Amino acid sequence: MPAFAGEASRCLSKSPGSWPGFFCGFYDDTVFLCLADTDFFDGPLAREAHVIYEVFNMKQILPPFIQDFIFRRLNTAYLRKICLIIVVVNAILIAVSFITNENGRTIFGPHLGADFASFYIAGSMFSEYGAASIYDRELHTFTYHNLFPDLAPDTQLPYANPPFFVIPFVLLAKLPYTWAYFAWLLISLSIYVIGLLLLEKTLDAMPAQIRQTMFLAVLAFMPFLTENLAGGQVATVGFLCLAAALYFLHSGQPVLSGMVLAVCLYKPTLLILFVPMLFITRQWKIVQGFLYGFAILVVISLLAAGWDGCVRFVNMLVFFVDNSSTSVESGLRTWKYVDINSFFRLAVGGNLLVRWALVLTSAMVMLPILAQTWLKFYSAHVTGQSLIWALTITWTLVLNLYVGIYDSILVMIGVILTIEYLYRNEDRQSREPAAVYVFALIFITPWFTQTIALTAHVQIYTLALAILGIYQITLFQKAQKIRDNSP
Repeated sequence: MPAFAGEASRCLSKSPGSWPGFFCGFYDDTVFLCLADTDFFDGPLAREAHVIYEVFNMKQILPPFIQDFIFRRLNTAYLRKICLIIVVVNAILIAVSFITNENGRTIFGPHLGADFASFYIAGSMFSEYGAASIYDRELHTFTYHNLFPDLAPDTQLPYANPPFFVIPFVLLAKLPYTWAYFAWLLISLSIYVIGLLLLEKTLDAMPAQIRQTMFLAVLAFMPFLTENLAGGQVATVGFLCLAAALYFLHSGQPVLSGMVLAVCLYKPTLLILFVPMLFITRQWKIVQGFLYGFAILVVISLLAAGWDGCVRFVNMLVFFVDNSSTSVESGLRTWKYVDINSFFRLAVGGNLLVRWALVLTSAMVMLPILAQTWLKFYSAHVTGQSLIWALTITWTLVLNLYVGIYDSILVMIGVILTIEYLYRNEDRQSREPAAVYVFALIFITPWFTQTIALTAHVQIYTLALAILGIYQITLFQKAQKIRDNSP
């Protein structure tokens, strides 16, 4: 047994009640706890252990039986098993939904593929009625009800993405709906995994064991399994675009990074903070690539849908923004949205004035802090770049007009980048006890947040994302102080 493991085992053999405090660190597949008042962690063994938590008094936080329950399971092997079980169970449930599919309705209640129908119908309408027709809400609703005759009369699921994004669904719409959805499942899973593989190539400091466990957790993330695979959403495209942008940036190709980032315009609200971040941090090469990508997408959209189709898309976008921001009854399933606008819509109900006062107050507090953080990055060391992107991703999900829970798979990129930052900066690894709690909160909260939002009118996942964002800003500010004070 390595020296660290042996010493950790000796420390763990002591009674928890007698601990004045402990360190928590990783070694191979185990998370070890060791006494805080030992000098054992001085020197190279501290780096080998990848210690990432601060000293704190265990007795004041958790009773012994909870300590025992948690820390007997706080190892990467156990966490991998849990993630694998989640993935396998969800794969079985998706298979059952196909097997029990009857006239589009599954045994679980929702229609097969759920939101995928919007994209499938848009692809079908593109071929049958012309490109501009994909934004005809009445025709789209009529086709939707023909596909699923048992829908409630007022149910709508309009297509609200740019013309260029419909092109792959034009091809999928040539298949029967069930086979088209199955094909999209394989495509969505593939691009998600490709995104993870590209992201892995940017992680130079994170230990292999932690990286593997983290990636399993990303695959077991509820918004991916339930909302994107089973729910037929398309946020995996955004995941791949951000991962590829980071990969090209890491590879010294910022223009390509910007071009790939531009593909996130399939849902323009995903770039609501990225564009100002790039300008404030003066990342001109990425901006240049973004403008190239934007121009290419505009040309593709014009060729695909013509001027009329592009105008209809802008009108549809304005309709959605107006409906989500000014209407009391938007028709949106607000409990499925995690942005600050939807958070306060749930909390205050139909009081539009109060809601917008709270939204604007929140934005006025956070946006100057974000701008200040981005400005500081301009003179910061390059190791802070991953953290800047991480916190921008997180706050994009919060400070927005409408962001579905399915889009929150992007936050896992932010989590991975934050963990990479902690490992890259060894002087900070022993000072962040909050990390494990914040990351666990992000992973666990989505499983029950929609139920709470429906019953208690509080979207706790929005709060969890805000906590992560504040934590990331705090990390960057602490690093800046250390850098400013260094000789």
